[in-house]
Parts: sequence; structure tokens; C-alpha cells
Amino acid sequence: MATNEIIEKLVSFIDTHLPFKEECEVVYLMAEIRKLIESESKQQIYNTLWFYCNWVLHPQNNKQPKNIRDIMERIDSSVVKNETELAIDKNEHLNFIGLDELGREMVGLFKDHGVSVRLVSDQNNWYAFFHQLCQILTYQPIVKPTSKIDSFYIEMKKGRAVIWIIEFNDERGKIGFNNG
Repeated sequence: MATNEIIEKLVSFIDTHLPFKEECEVVYLMAEIRKLIESESKQQIYNTLWFYCNWVLHPQNNKQPKNIRDIMERIDSSVVKNETELAIDKNEHLNFIGLDELGREMVGLFKDHGVSVRLVSDQNNWYAFFHQLCQILTYQPIVKPTSKIDSFYIEMKKGRAVIWIIEFNDERGKIGFNNG
């Protein structure tokens, strides 16, 4: 499919579907974004966006693309076991789990192609997207993304709280971070 056709589909879809109300809308959006990034070979430029596209579209994929390994290694290295507790680089985690990086990359991709950024710039649209995205990812753990991480997944709690869980296979064990 030609890049222009993908862009036209994205423009039309965003214009007619915001705010997202169903998981299938996020799946479609991420599939089209993935096709656009891949058609232009810009996986490294939109690394976090590419990560989420792959995660949404490939449940329990044990063959992790390089960018998933890279991001998970970055998260792995930001959690260090000291003598008495875990030392965590909270900025690294908050950027990732707060979806700041995802939003910045999505805005960059959309602006580069003349697609409306209302999905990200409007808080209600972004929250609806985030909620549907988390609904999808709750059932899709990333299994063995690195040699030190057994799994990475999301749990949704009552009141729409989201907990990001990392299960290490070393002394760090299982830890969780919330989205706030």
C-alpha cells in the first residue's frame, strides 16, 4: 500500500472516530501507524511508537523485535538492587509508563504527514486512547524480552488504575509501577 493511502486512511479515521470508545479503534490506528512507519523505514526514529504498535498487534510474541529488547533493556537497567532495597530511576519509568514518549512520537509522526494531532493534544481524546490501549495490553504480556526479565505486563484495577508489572528472574523479583 502506498504511503499516501495510509496517510489518507489515518486522516479520515482520526477525523471520524475521536474519542475512541472501543479497543478495535486503537488496534486499527496502531496497525495503520505501523504500516506507515515500516513503509518509510523509520522504526528507529519512532522507536517507542513502534514498540507499542508491535505490542498491540502481537500478543505473547516470544520473538521480540530489536526495539522491544532495547526498550526493555533500558527499563531493566533503571531498576537496581541495593543492599536493602530497589533503586529505581523513576523518570525513566514515568516517561515510558506515563506514555509521554509515545505521545511525543505520535505527534511528530502526525505532524510530519499532515495528520491532526487532536488524539494527543486533547486530554479527553488521549485519556480515551490510553484507556483502550491499556485494555488491549492487559491481556498481552511481553514474554522474555531480555535475559533478565521474564515478563512485562499491565494489570488494570478498579477505578481504572493501571499497574505496569515487571517480573525479573533475579533478586529484584516482581515489581509494579502505577500510571500516576
